[in-house]
Amino acid sequence: GGVYINEGGYDAYFASVVNNAPGGAISIAHNPEGIYGTLYLGDILSNNGDIYLTSQGIIYTGFASGASIAAGTADIILSANDYIINGPITSSGGNISVGNSLENLPILLGDMDMGMEGYRIEISNGEFANLNTTGLITVGSDTAGPMIVGDLDCGARNIALMSADPMDWEY
Repeated sequence: GGVYINEGGYDAYFASVVNNAPGGAISIAHNPEGIYGTLYLGDILSNNGDIYLTSQGIIYTGFASGASIAAGTADIILSANDYIINGPITSSGGNISVGNSLENLPILLGDMDMGMEGYRIEISNGEFANLNTTGLITVGSDTAGPMIVGDLDCGARNIALMSADPMDWEY
């Protein structure tokens, strides 16, 4: 069986959501009405079940010290308007997707200061280092806005970058 949570309101806090059922999924949807806010996540743990985390605002992982998101060998799919990735997000072989919940939202990857104003997704090297899998890491989607890739340290990871707009490589 799966764990399905649909949370409205401005901010939402989940210190721990665990599904020990083999293959049982976890799905947390925040602000389905489109109200901006932050989804604060502590431990989100499944026993080889997919994890779906969606927010119309910010997803903040690892807000509790030592907290992590782990799906065993399953996939982890995140969709938000920005991210604060302070804790590890781990799949032992599944894929990790970090996407946009608003269409045409710009995405900035790597350590850089572009001085952009307005809504955008920014993922620093420190945050990217918290994405751990031997599978594929996908950033963006077919509805993402322009993507600017700065000094991104990918390590030996398999990554895919997706955008409906052109990509710009800044070094």
